[in-house]
Amino acid sequence: MRNILFIFLSCLALGFIEKTTPAELNYQSNTYSCLYHRNQGRLDGQYNSYYRNGRKRAEGYFDNNQRTGKWSVWDSTGILLVQRIYTDPYNYKQLVPKVPNNKLVGLLNVPMHKAGYNQNGYINYFDMQYGMAENVIYLYKWLAPEQNPLIFDHGILFKTLCESVRNKSLSAYPTPYDPGILQEPLLSFDNDSIRLIGYKLRHEWIFDNVRLVSEFRPLEFCPVVVRDSGQDTIDLFWIRYWDCRKIFAGITLSDSCCEGKINTMDDLFFYHYFHGSIYMERGYKNIKGSLEDDINVIPVNERDKKTEQEEINLIEHEHDLWVTFTGGKSYWEP
Repeated sequence: MRNILFIFLSCLALGFIEKTTPAELNYQSNTYSCLYHRNQGRLDGQYNSYYRNGRKRAEGYFDNNQRTGKWSVWDSTGILLVQRIYTDPYNYKQLVPKVPNNKLVGLLNVPMHKAGYNQNGYINYFDMQYGMAENVIYLYKWLAPEQNPLIFDHGILFKTLCESVRNKSLSAYPTPYDPGILQEPLLSFDNDSIRLIGYKLRHEWIFDNVRLVSEFRPLEFCPVVVRDSGQDTIDLFWIRYWDCRKIFAGITLSDSCCEGKINTMDDLFFYHYFHGSIYMERGYKNIKGSLEDDINVIPVNERDKKTEQEEINLIEHEHDLWVTFTGGKSYWEP
């Protein structure tokens, strides 16, 4: 037994036993190609993209959907246009273009917002002022149990939401928010003989033209159920994310993730530690969007393909915005 243990430890020390990494995936569009990795649907691992002429276009590393470490962007001739080192998902040190040795300009490398917990137990988002959102796109995603075990763990989230709506501590609505329609909260809902099969999530992708970073911000959730007597899906109710963050912060996850950074249900959604397939999108300000009426309209395989395409396009679009706002030549230009 001692010999076996000695051999195992020796192999570990020599690097013969390695942490398994997800298989490398490939995506190609009409203008670029990408090599990347996923873990339970989340972007996780090395990310590289290339121009059609074969030159590298962007390089970096994802840690469970979050950028980390050094990221670089080149033009199609190989000139380095942007390089930054992320200190956390929303802050970075700019290396290229080089920040001048000037106290005022040097503030560009001072974090504008540090993630910290408030008295309610969740992390405040950066207070983005009017005009700071350069691009916004609204994404509707389907969250399935297979790729999001923590969200569906023992049905705790579902039970907590139903109880909160029932005791009137959380307002629920029959449909997603629409600024043109005055909605009245649901007074009651029927949850007899139903089974949860997934969640619909409406969230927004935003690019901040001051901090030069993008964010995914949840907006609304909807538990989707089926009755024991049939197969038709039912949108049970819609709730506003901002109304239930304190409730989410009170739900402790069975396993902490990302070196203890994600411990509550609110941490999970704040850090985008989940995977959802896009079934509908609405573009706003410079990004074109398409619209489908219902999750059942698009087949699963097509939905997954659309999700992959949209996520990669947003990553590359953000790289273009980095270049534009740091004064370099946009690599989308010839």
